[in-house]
Amino acid sequence: EGKMTSAGLAVFKVRRQRDGYSYEKMSAGVSLDAPRLRTFKKNKPAWQFFEAQPPGYKRKLIWWVMSAKQDATRDTRLARLMASSAAGKRLV
Repeated sequence: EGKMTSAGLAVFKVRRQRDGYSYEKMSAGVSLDAPRLRTFKKNKPAWQFFEAQPPGYKRKLIWWVMSAKQDATRDTRLARLMASSAAGKRLV
């Protein structure tokens, strides 16, 4: 529309591109890695409860587990998810 000055256009062109917000990454198809998936499936009552949940709940909780930066935190979150699922309760 011709409302920006040349200085503003120059800054706009060299701006840093963002990776996106964390909630946008959540819907990007994140899944449990193979070792954690095997661990989860070994606990049959927890896995059956989790699989019976709606896709949005599963996507949100898998993202919550896998978004942790440290493996120890991922393992802790997975253990918490498995315990609540085995008890037949949702975390969220």
